[in-house]
Amino acid sequence: MGFTLFWKDLWIGELLLEVRFRRLFELADNKLVTIAKMHCFGWGVNGEAWKWRKRLFALEEELVREACNFII
Repeated sequence: MGFTLFWKDLWIGELLLEVRFRRLFELADNKLVTIAKMHCFGWGVNGEAWKWRKRLFALEEELVREACNFII
């Protein structure tokens, strides 16, 4: 997992996460975070890995849940 980027490298599924979850990528505070850092900080729904530029709306929170289910 070392230096593989969470959003920008293909490491799960057939699409980059920045494409599959475009809205979350746009809102992400750190677009160059590694998988290792995301995992370390906790990428569950309430994990500290998720950092946003603004407070999420309900639809965006649902996207986070969808992304978490996809990853885990």
